[in-house]
Amino acid sequence: MRRTRVSVGGAAEKLFAPQERSRAKIREYRTIYEQGGIVAEIIDAYALYAITNGYRLQGADEADVAAVQEVLDRIGFYDLVWSAIVDGYGWAGDAIQEIVFTRGGDIYGVEPRDPSTFEIDADEYGNVVRYRQVFDELDTGGGTVVEPEFVIRFSPRLLSGKVYGAPLIKRAYDDIMRDAETAEAARKAIKRHGTAKWHIKIAPADPKLPVADDIPVIRREFENIESDNEFVTDDKVDVVQLDTGGAGPVAEYGDIALQRLCAACGVPEEMIGLRRGTTDATASSRMQAFYGKIGALQRKIADVYNTQLIDRITGSPGAVKLVFNDVNPVDEATKSVWIARIMRSTGAQPFAVLPRAWVASQFGISEDMLEPYSPEAVSPGATSAMPDDTEPGEAELEARELARGIPDDNEIFSPVERDIRREVDAVREKVLAALKKEIG
Repeated sequence: MRRTRVSVGGAAEKLFAPQERSRAKIREYRTIYEQGGIVAEIIDAYALYAITNGYRLQGADEADVAAVQEVLDRIGFYDLVWSAIVDGYGWAGDAIQEIVFTRGGDIYGVEPRDPSTFEIDADEYGNVVRYRQVFDELDTGGGTVVEPEFVIRFSPRLLSGKVYGAPLIKRAYDDIMRDAETAEAARKAIKRHGTAKWHIKIAPADPKLPVADDIPVIRREFENIESDNEFVTDDKVDVVQLDTGGAGPVAEYGDIALQRLCAACGVPEEMIGLRRGTTDATASSRMQAFYGKIGALQRKIADVYNTQLIDRITGSPGAVKLVFNDVNPVDEATKSVWIARIMRSTGAQPFAVLPRAWVASQFGISEDMLEPYSPEAVSPGATSAMPDDTEPGEAELEARELARGIPDDNEIFSPVERDIRREVDAVREKVLAALKKEIG
């Protein structure tokens, strides 16, 4: 007798289950990054966009700036920033890099450490007391102790009341797993239902004999069916195709999971090749939002290296500042137009409002690349601040030509970019009017 067993209660998957921090859990997040494909590309995109336009050092003392630049070049600064973003922002929540000093107290190098092997001890106020590198599964309070003064720590998503940072993979963990399960289910569906299957119906040749006697012979006839085969049978054999509907709309299922994954990770879908019939305007708006996140990430990581590395090099807090260059092309183009218009508004004294060195720094031009320039008082309406008996250099001639041929907004920006800038145009005009009024 057949019995039906019904299972109730406790079978539903628990959503938003707490993901408590443990070294084993962090290692799982690392595996997801190393093998996750799409997830790894999303995390790498944050690091790539943050450093793609480089950085600049700002400081009043050229000797301090040169000393900092020498150390950054020697320790492989770009690799350190990439590692810090991937570790701290991506899979671990905390990037831990150990400063290696010489016997004389100078910085010899900076070595990234595996965050999944570290425990962070803090006092009752949340201040870090020490870092411990532990390799045993059970934390008994031991391990190799690293003092805070030897550590550069980047924890961009540090929640209140928490000692450890929250990585991107932790925040998007549920959607990452759903996307993986959906992709695996789609693979199985395509493998199972993506190829034709046949049901061979057989009627007995002799009604007095069982049909089982004919099955082995007919089975051999249909064992190796090719895609271009045709079937010729008598009335005793009927060939019926199964799974005529195929695997179903697996692409739609995959897109839904992927869209949720992109939203959870905070990246535009277009970055990983998705286009759902969206217009260029909406795609551009999503990219502008992503550029804003990159700008915030750049400021966070610059603050960390300024206070925990560069200040140690100079010995004077704030003497040299690290600034990452903006990755937003609209911001850069807007800034160029503003600078050009302000410089033109002062006539013969283009650097009366904006210092020449500052203008050069905005475009990554070092001062040693600039031609000599000596502004002099000239009558109103003059077109040059150079003395009559001084032949201008090539850079000055090029700058004049550029100033005369500054294109208007319609030539610089696409319709999408003009829509984005519409809200800031009014503010920009007020600023320019105030500057013109101030300089007479």
